[in-house]
Amino acid sequence: MPRDLLLHDDTLTDPGLRPLFAEAGQQVREGTAQVVQVDASRYVVVVDGRSILAGDVLAHALARATAEDFDVEALVALSERLRVATAWWVVAEPARRWVETVVRDQFFVRPPGDEWDAPPWALRAGVDRAHLDDAWLRYACWLAVGYRRFGASYESLTADEIFRWATLLGSTEPARLKKHGTGTLPADVAGYRDAHVTCTANDAFATIRITMRTATPEAYRAALTWLVRLLRTGFPHSYALDFRGLEKVYLPVRGLPRKGVHQLFAAAAAHPDLRPLIADYARAAMREDAWYENVDEEDPAMPGTFAVGALLLGDDHQQHLALAHAYLALCDDEHQAVHGRLVSAYVQRHGLTPDAVALLVTCVQHIQELAPITGAPALAGTPEALTALAAARARVAADDPDLADWTWQHVVHAIWGRTGTHEPEKVVRRAPADLRDAYRALLPDA
Repeated sequence: MPRDLLLHDDTLTDPGLRPLFAEAGQQVREGTAQVVQVDASRYVVVVDGRSILAGDVLAHALARATAEDFDVEALVALSERLRVATAWWVVAEPARRWVETVVRDQFFVRPPGDEWDAPPWALRAGVDRAHLDDAWLRYACWLAVGYRRFGASYESLTADEIFRWATLLGSTEPARLKKHGTGTLPADVAGYRDAHVTCTANDAFATIRITMRTATPEAYRAALTWLVRLLRTGFPHSYALDFRGLEKVYLPVRGLPRKGVHQLFAAAAAHPDLRPLIADYARAAMREDAWYENVDEEDPAMPGTFAVGALLLGDDHQQHLALAHAYLALCDDEHQAVHGRLVSAYVQRHGLTPDAVALLVTCVQHIQELAPITGAPALAGTPEALTALAAARARVAADDPDLADWTWQHVVHAIWGRTGTHEPEKVVRRAPADLRDAYRALLPDA
């Protein structure tokens, strides 16, 4: 790291730098700071021609406040302004280090245990709370909320751990947040109620609850309209959506998790006039590395999954193909597999049309392995399907030559299974004589 880049530690050896750091913090709070992104991993705040690592502006402010006067409102304001000017991780890293040093390490101890299955931190025996500033816990809870709102889905575990520490130290802030949220959501967004539906949201714990007392289009429209507005306020990207309604219907997709959120979109999509609103929800909900937190961890689903599936399986599916491709491109190919079931259901319903083949290609590029689609070999055995597949293979080769062979092998596997990828000559021999040349053009090494 360049020597002319100032860090908080520099103020420990050179106290004369402290006014520069204080001025940087003041400018960030006022929104007048010159913030520069140096590269993908560094932002700096420039003051009087000197560059200070952005996160260290907060680290310095936290250290000085802990030693002198901990003004939690001012520190939260600085943290929020810095987050907006840079990125969440810039703020989270120094804030987490501070919470671990000042709160965790002073008042908790890690019981002995296996490195990979360590027990939770426990209060130190005879801990003296006289040295505990309640404002520290309020700032720690602010950080926990931030992890839920802006962090990756797995960071909700860090949030829960911080809330637990605060509760054990006597703070009522976690309980207040669990009951009321942060209080920053507009009242008509935090909750909505009419004769048909009741909706509530908690932005601190990333929970959404929708209860329907009727199954009318008006009830679904009210719930979806509220839901889209909620997500557009900056609600956490990963959240639990609990839906309770009168219609216990699901999409005709084998193996799709049967959860309330699934029922909501399966039932709402039965009303064609609501489908544009369902698409609005999907666009607002889809985020890479975000998850429905009340869908099983063993079979996770990105927010928007069931909405996109409901639209793909509707009679106006062609209107939503661009949305489906955008959804597939965001899917976590290491952890999620549910999108493969949606695409397989689409192929089974519509055959290997050009649209279905295009979805298939996008899907295999964003999934570890798409299981062979039941009935796909028969669907591929028409001139129209073979033409669509040949055109798709040509596009793949032109668009990404380096990955073309890998992508196409996965397409072949999804249609013809192990035989297609390992014994393609068998597939060709079984094909009608007049179509064998077309098959050879699709099957590598046939």
